[in-house]
Amino acid sequence: MCGRFSLTKTEVQLEERFDATFYTDDIVRWMPNYNAAPTNGLPIITNVDAVHFQLFHWGLIPSWSKDPKMSFSTINARVETLEARATFKGLISTQRCLVPADGYFEWKTEGKKKIPHRISRKDKEPFAMAGLWAKWKSPEGNIVNSFTVITHPASEPMRVLHERMPTILPREIERNWLDNTIETAELLSLVKAIDFETLDIYRVSDKVGSVHNNSPELIEPYSPDEPTQLTLF
Repeated sequence: MCGRFSLTKTEVQLEERFDATFYTDDIVRWMPNYNAAPTNGLPIITNVDAVHFQLFHWGLIPSWSKDPKMSFSTINARVETLEARATFKGLISTQRCLVPADGYFEWKTEGKKKIPHRISRKDKEPFAMAGLWAKWKSPEGNIVNSFTVITHPASEPMRVLHERMPTILPREIERNWLDNTIETAELLSLVKAIDFETLDIYRVSDKVGSVHNNSPELIEPYSPDEPTQLTLF
């Protein structure tokens, strides 16, 4: 799954990487986030505005929902059931997005402890996770734009941490994911074209477990004894 990630690049760096710009006159300036968590407002790029970043709530609230609190259970969407689960049905054909990140966190169970690890590209460059978005209107008329991260079964090396992982799109098909002329069947094949480029996985501080902590030390390798690092191929 993907329940916590980081996006530590600046606006300029993200604009250059994703060929999109921020609405800097309309939204709060983007500040690096070392511990992005569900309910946070995070920058995504949608298929209806592929040239701008927009801040959306992490945790998808379907347009028909009566309870916005359901977003806590919709931070991820399984690729296998995108068209079967009512919450996400139909969104792949009309409401897709790129979710920029430069790493995500996963916890490995060792005995009675859960040890946090960070997974990032070896070159530390940003990547895009495949996502879906929705627009919800409260009874009072307030609009909440939200998103979910699509996940798939973890590759063999990643299963030491968790059975699932976010769908990291190969860079060359990121724009295809936003292309409104592509049919649903082809989109489903795209979202299964997982990026298996070399990734690093390393232990990080337990401090990442608290959403109140958000500082550069959270993405630094941490070991109380000896450094532990694994390179995935």
